[in-house]
Amino acid sequence: METQIHKQKKWSKAMVAYHWLAAIAITGLLLTGISHMTVLDPHDVVANAMHMASQHGLTIPKQVARVFGFAVNGAVMNIHFILGYSLAILIIFRIILFFAGDNRVFKMAKKSFQPGVNKHKPLVNILYLTLYAGILVMALTGLSMKFGGDLGISHSFHEVLLTIHQGVMFCILAFVFVHIIGIFRAENTDQPGVASSMMSGIGEEDEVLKNS
Repeated sequence: METQIHKQKKWSKAMVAYHWLAAIAITGLLLTGISHMTVLDPHDVVANAMHMASQHGLTIPKQVARVFGFAVNGAVMNIHFILGYSLAILIIFRIILFFAGDNRVFKMAKKSFQPGVNKHKPLVNILYLTLYAGILVMALTGLSMKFGGDLGISHSFHEVLLTIHQGVMFCILAFVFVHIIGIFRAENTDQPGVASSMMSGIGEEDEVLKNS
């Protein structure tokens, strides 16, 4: 038996564009979201500004410091909102691709539960399906909070949405790390060129065994 590897078009140009645009949007959302929760939390910015001013013998009225803190945080959140809208548009674009025939999600789900397949593949597929679900949940909760006033969402339900939004965000952050490690491992073991295939759209097809 000999193994032959065939290279063929694995990804359409539209899917390649979607992948990288979504990657940029999600990375930006993670960075701005985590910054909002940590170093750029408006209350922390206010406290740090007043502390630094006092170290230089200056006094900043708390109200002025609050305006500064919320202005800095607001600028970051404006970027977060723009990236969120972009991700929502990309999700709609991905749905259009699905109905246009790129039903990779269903194929992944089907392959994950086929008997006799490599055990590693179903786990990877399930991980990607979970990511798709997480991105959708993050977009829906984010948009719901942004337009909560127009939608009549109560403060208590807003807090529930925020908890879900932040929880999914950390799950996606964990996926990003796993994804990068997985690509590095694949490139150096059994799938060399896996990263470049997501740029060119051309990659190795599944192994085909032939009688020698």
